[in-house]
Amino acid sequence: MNWDSLIPPLVGSFFGVITAFALNNEYQSYKTQQDKIRYIKMFRSEIELCIYIIQLDRIRLLPIDQWISAVNSGALKFFKVDTELQILTRGYYDIKDYNNRAVDFVDDDVRWSELESNKLFDIKSNREYLEIRKSLLKELKDLKDMEWMQLIIINADEAGAYMNIRAVD
Repeated sequence: MNWDSLIPPLVGSFFGVITAFALNNEYQSYKTQQDKIRYIKMFRSEIELCIYIIQLDRIRLLPIDQWISAVNSGALKFFKVDTELQILTRGYYDIKDYNNRAVDFVDDDVRWSELESNKLFDIKSNREYLEIRKSLLKELKDLKDMEWMQLIIINADEAGAYMNIRAVD
């Protein structure tokens, strides 16, 4: 058996396989980063839309479809658990809480100004809901302005068009 004729193909095959693994690893890293950016775009557009809707005079439910989609698809694996995921989870939890309280007002087509003037419903619950609105608005603006959310900038009009929602006030 001649080792001189056997070694070059083995070495070439070995380095070819190692190169293929390295390229595949780089491609997977790139694809993961692109997927994360795509989900950040989705979350950011949804948060922009929530901010826009909260600032309208009429009480409306806030969208959480992108969050539910990401949770169900397992896309949350792209985010850092200790920082990004924890903050997103808290923000969307607060949006759900807001929506649960808004259901009582949405059916009656209530304006924020009516709540502020205490013309409707229980005065104590009005104050609580107004405070929740104010704190959620601040929280969402802070979340939107976080450094890791700044990868992609999309405005509220684009978010509304993306979500196929038209602002009616």
